[in-house]
Amino acid sequence: MSFYKNQADEQTAQRTDIAVYMDITGMSGAEPTDDGDRVYTKCGTAWTSFTESPGAQTKQRKFINEKTERNNITRYAPQWAFECLLMYNRPDIKKIYDIIKKRKTGKDTVVTLIVVDLFETSGDGYSARMLNAAVQVSSLDDDDDMIIKGTFYNQGDEVLGSFNTETGVFTADEANNAEAAAADNGGTSDTTTEESGS
Repeated sequence: MSFYKNQADEQTAQRTDIAVYMDITGMSGAEPTDDGDRVYTKCGTAWTSFTESPGAQTKQRKFINEKTERNNITRYAPQWAFECLLMYNRPDIKKIYDIIKKRKTGKDTVVTLIVVDLFETSGDGYSARMLNAAVQVSSLDDDDDMIIKGTFYNQGDEVLGSFNTETGVFTADEANNAEAAAADNGGTSDTTTEESGS
């Protein structure tokens, strides 16, 4: 038996230690310099709330030789509740507002996000997850300033990897993603290994 030795500088992550980037490729002023590149912007100014709910789903089962039920985690239904000011000169906000304004549906409501743990280095960047999410806008209210409220609903499996906040390059962790896919269905997953942007 052994015991974990507490670190002298134990710290708690702050909200600023988890960054969110949105793919804004094709928006005005966000044209990539090279073919195949992606352009990302950090969701910071104008965003007042971004709350993740992993949405772990459980299945209960009781065995005949036990008095207590077991709860197993079987799947996830992640979502992120958000609030942001209608700061219309920001491309990430404009992308959300266009979904409301043009009453978009289906794939036209899906955006690509990268969630970055700035407290954990990985490769030449930080530990990150790339995901596609459908945007559901629930309200457009005013509190002097106009406020957009809604939810990002995850679409499919997230891609684990690292993100370089200087170069805007996301690199998938093939080993971790293959392991996750094998755990789900006994196979391997095909993922894009690199997305670049600025």
